Amino acid sequence: MDSVDVSKLIDVSLVGNYDGFNNRLKQIEFKWDTCGIEAEGTFCYLSFRDGKPTQAEFVQIIYEKIIDFCLQRDYINALIKKFEETKDKRYIIQLNDAARELFIKAKKKNKQSGEAGELILFTLLESILRAPRIVAKMYLKTNFNMEVYGSDAIHIKYQPDNKILNLYWGEAKLYDELSSALDKIVESVKKFNEQDKKTGIIPREFDINIIKKHADIEIKDNETKEALIAFLDPYSEHYANLREINACLAIWDWDAYKCIDSSNPGDFEEVFKIKYLDRIDSACKLITEKINMNQIKHLRFHFFLLPIVDRKEFRKAFCNKVGLPYENNIEAEN
Repeated sequence: MDSVDVSKLIDVSLVGNYDGFNNRLKQIEFKWDTCGIEAEGTFCYLSFRDGKPTQAEFVQIIYEKIIDFCLQRDYINALIKKFEETKDKRYIIQLNDAARELFIKAKKKNKQSGEAGELILFTLLESILRAPRIVAKMYLKTNFNMEVYGSDAIHIKYQPDNKILNLYWGEAKLYDELSSALDKIVESVKKFNEQDKKTGIIPREFDINIIKKHADIEIKDNETKEALIAFLDPYSEHYANLREINACLAIWDWDAYKCIDSSNPGDFEEVFKIKYLDRIDSACKLITEKINMNQIKHLRFHFFLLPIVDRKEFRKAFCNKVGLPYENNIEAEN
């Protein structure tokens, strides 16, 4: 195992294409004094057009990522190859239909599932951190007779300069209040690393086994998978270079989108950014406090913050895109 060529992990590519994504979702710079916790932050907001936040456009962008989020690489690549060979668009339609069907199956299996938040987190990890997805959890949830415990997403990013592998465990929450979303995030992260009293399962260990059994990476030979597993093996020299990071996405309703006092629509975004910087500052202090209170400061974190205009309208629009009847949809909070 120690002779494995871990440089093969450089070849693990992103599932999707994200050209122009930063035109729909903006970022704002903020220097976070983490007060001793291992944490970084990415602070996003909906872009503006003519003084109004583009939430509807963001829903469309996210919906267009469902194929990359839901389906395994070999299936996507096989149908794309058939389309390129035949120019028959039915293969593209089949991809979209298969992804939508997985969303619908997941909702029928678990009424409280909240895949919209997971889809956004997937998109942020791939587009902003450039960390490829290595497990298609939606596929596993709906195609195997098993419960999928643990994280909402599993992504990696290999750093060839120091041979470190960053392994991201994803957690996404969408609530009406930021504080509530953060409470649920730190609670979930804590549970992820503890033994469940009912099942006896430690979700983190469950997800490690998921990676070993169901890693979704393009493999022409077996060397890339061996390189990945080497970092997960405590008996391997590469295990020392594994960095586990909890990638946490908090989405919440924020009235600042609606309550900007400016007579010029061109000034709306600048006024919003001033308000958002203040909110980020208080949010980061709150995150630090909650991590310390839950005694998980020994873990690493990357927090994504994303305020939206209206959580219910976002869910309704997304359900309509996928084909889920919103009126029968329980308000899952991810």
